[in-house]
Parts: sequence; C-alpha cells; structure tokens
Amino acid sequence: MRTNRLSAFLVAAAVLAPAVASADVADSLVGRYDATFEQVTSNCQAGGMTLDRGPVVVSKRGAGIAVETAKLPALAGPATKVGRLKAASKLGKTPLPLDGKFSIAGTIDDGGKLDAVFVGEFFQDGKPFCTQSWNVTGARVADAAKGAAPTAAPSATFARFALVPPME
Repeated sequence: MRTNRLSAFLVAAAVLAPAVASADVADSLVGRYDATFEQVTSNCQAGGMTLDRGPVVVSKRGAGIAVETAKLPALAGPATKVGRLKAASKLGKTPLPLDGKFSIAGTIDDGGKLDAVFVGEFFQDGKPFCTQSWNVTGARVADAAKGAAPTAAPSATFARFALVPPME
C-alpha cells in the first residue's frame, strides 16, 4: 500500500511539475518592453522594411507565450527556460506587397532587459524573396502596462518593393 502511494505521488509530481515550471517561465517573460530595433542585415535590394523604436508585448498563450508588435503578425512560441525568448509567426500577409514570416529569439534578464534578434523573411508567389534582421534591445515598462496590446508600430516604414518577375 505504501509503495502504491509513493508511486502515485511520484507520477503526479512528474505530470504537474512541467505545467508549474512552464507557468513560471512564461511569467518571467510577460510584460511590455520599450524596444529599439537596429537593422543588422538585409538582402532586400529593391526596398524593405525599416523598424526603429516601439513596443514589444510578451503575454501568456496557453502553455507558451505570444509576442506582439503593432502592424506585424503575432508570434507564438513555447515557454522553455526562464529568461529565454523564442517565438515565430506563420507565413501571412504583411504591410508590404509580399507575404512574410517573422521570428524572435533572445533573452530577458531578471531586471527586465530585452536583448533579442528579430528576423523577417519575405516571400513572393510562395518563393523566398529576401530576408532582414534587427537587433532588438529594450527594457520592461511599468507593471500597469503588462499584457497590454501594442498601440503604435515600432516607427515602421514599409518601403515598396520593386517586385521582380519569377525566374523561368
């Protein structure tokens, strides 16, 4: 009887521990960050997207997290380790005349400092067109704004691409 109780306890602990840990991980990332975007690379020769400064909002979504910036698709990802931020969007519409997929990966320290890389991959007619990346740095703003949706784009300028015909 004692062995059965111990086994049941160990099984329950193993099942519940990841859920508790996942909630703690997501809680450590949740917040609104005043972020600066500094372009690192771009192979978009016929234009591109310029991101300067704006809010980045991290919120809980199920067992994972959601990352939002205004005018861009929401990104979703798992809450894997405390302080680790990793999320991606699905391929979808962008403010440009191209489809896009976005991702972010980086860290958020105990003091609420965001340090990440944001990548935008653009597609024309389902084929890769070009890619841009930015370093994103910022700080968590007051708790009153936690979880609030972004209200302004990160000073985004969406330059027009000169679309090229597909290669034959």
